[in-house]
Amino acid sequence: AVIVAMLDDKARRARDFRPADQGLELDVQLAFSEGGHAKVEGTLPLAIDLREEQSSWADGPLDLKLDVADLPLGMLSLVDSGLTEATGSIDLNGTLGGTFAAPSGDLHGQVKDGSLVYRELGLKVTELQGELVGERRRFQLKGVTARTEPLYPISFLDESRKSRVRLSGSANLDGLALSELTAKATLDDAWVAGLPNAAVRTQGEVLVSGTWPELRVAGDVQLVNGRVVYDPTVMAGAGTLAPDRRITIHREGVTLTEAEEAAPTMLETMDIDLDIDLNRNLEIVGSYPLFQDLGSFTANLTKAKLTARVGGDVHVAIDGGEPVLGGEVTVLSGDATLLQTEFSLDSGTIYFLGGDIGETQFEINGSSQVDSTPISLAVRGTLNNPELDVTSAGYDESQVLVMLLTNRSPEALATDEGAAAAQQARELGAAAAVLLASSVLTGSASGALAIDADGSVRVGAPWSRSVFAELVLNAF
Repeated sequence: AVIVAMLDDKARRARDFRPADQGLELDVQLAFSEGGHAKVEGTLPLAIDLREEQSSWADGPLDLKLDVADLPLGMLSLVDSGLTEATGSIDLNGTLGGTFAAPSGDLHGQVKDGSLVYRELGLKVTELQGELVGERRRFQLKGVTARTEPLYPISFLDESRKSRVRLSGSANLDGLALSELTAKATLDDAWVAGLPNAAVRTQGEVLVSGTWPELRVAGDVQLVNGRVVYDPTVMAGAGTLAPDRRITIHREGVTLTEAEEAAPTMLETMDIDLDIDLNRNLEIVGSYPLFQDLGSFTANLTKAKLTARVGGDVHVAIDGGEPVLGGEVTVLSGDATLLQTEFSLDSGTIYFLGGDIGETQFEINGSSQVDSTPISLAVRGTLNNPELDVTSAGYDESQVLVMLLTNRSPEALATDEGAAAAQQARELGAAAAVLLASSVLTGSASGALAIDADGSVRVGAPWSRSVFAELVLNAF
């Protein structure tokens, strides 16, 4: 009934359900607008008797003949609502006997020219094809291949390297469930995630086992390309406008009904457990606002940005649809931008602890030169609470801050040439000053606002525990 309802707009239907000695005699024919058809005829052992347990309603013999040609691949959305934009078709022919509890089939099916989108992983699957062969209770997948590619633009996507996935396996048909499922997926430069904040391309073999849809996925793979992006200002997302669940709202004449919980997606029901050799091929991109409580625009202006290439071994798990990452990786190279100054990353270690990604710990060191003046950068702590230490021998914190803002040394700023750079720094700070003032006026405790007797406005914010950065705007 569910399948027929979904095909209302796409198929012409002819249905004949006649009572039989042990159920219903079926003669169902569907004609699809794309030119395909589905014919199901035979005996369906369904005898409803309210005096008996429901498990006894389908005790009789199952005897169906199937003739399906060019069934739209979009029917896969019945299995997982996350599968969308499907094209291609399925053929299925043969007989299905036995009982509902222990069906036995002699079936042959195939997928032709298939493609689909799986947005949860940011993947587009194309060139999908393969065969299904059923003999008695055991069903086998043969020659299933597909190409995967990121759904979103990826800068390091190499079109010359074709991503390919090969799948083979078998399972028992127990009622409407697939049990004793075993399968092997061979990944050949295959994209397994193509999200803007997580893009992964791998090589290796993955084993799948269990009862559908609660499957265990395990394997050892090597990373071909990968990028992970962490930006707390983006990942925080927008808050919901829905009222707190503890609040009950009564409206006259309105009957409230509980919203049905959405069925879990395929990714949420799987237990994924993978060991990945990064092969020096993982790029980690992170950013963190120095003044994150001054409004989103100011936060973007003051972001410290870091890009690092790392190597090592990590363990990736997905439990209930949530990723868990563990392992220790070494920073091989990279760069960081802090205000107006760029640093080269010299060394570092990142520790993935298997819990909240925001609690990932790290120790990263970098260096830069501003007008031949060396500056050292040390970043440590966690993603949620990083600690930044920028030092330069012979200069105090306020002088280091000036160098970061202007990318000039204090000595250079004392010259006529440096005066132009100082003016540029004041102009860069003007927009931020307006937002700082707004933040102060709305109660933020991170900044200060003062108006002098001559009409000058002073707006400031803390740079460190001992340095308070202040901008003076003259009225005339």
